[in-house]
Amino acid sequence: MSEHEIVIDLSRRGVQDAIRQFAEYTKWVDDKCKQLSESLAKIGYSVASVRFDSAWYTGTNDVKVELQKSENVIGGFTIIAQGHAVCFIEFGAGVHYNGSDGYPGQRAAGVVGIGEYGMHHGRQDYWTYLDTDGQPQITHGTPAQAPMYYAVQEMQQKFLDIAKEVFGN
Repeated sequence: MSEHEIVIDLSRRGVQDAIRQFAEYTKWVDDKCKQLSESLAKIGYSVASVRFDSAWYTGTNDVKVELQKSENVIGGFTIIAQGHAVCFIEFGAGVHYNGSDGYPGQRAAGVVGIGEYGMHHGRQDYWTYLDTDGQPQITHGTPAQAPMYYAVQEMQQKFLDIAKEVFGN
């Protein structure tokens, strides 16, 4: 990371100048942090979007991914995945593809394990459900594809390179 030096002349004018330099440096750091946050968020958004769009799912893949500026964190961003299929694609359903838990990361609080959702049919190798037309369909469930998990992994992997790019070597 680049270094920044503030030289203080021990006089009234020197201290005022140092305060000005420090304020400018603080703004520079804030701007760079916002730039870093945005760059990482765009990477995460891209990974999540591509992985949700290309996910294998027997139902209707209605997932839409959005990147929004965070309302809670200045300069922060939120990656949002919305749709009925989000949890099925992210965490998987059924033991056929996932064993007792095929998810590569830790499940979020409130997300039940494989076979625990609905009527617990996911504990079986296959089961039937009614599609949107009311027709019975046989399924083995869905493998956990973890688009959001892999988005986080990609952002973590690229953090240092992006930080060096943003702040300079």
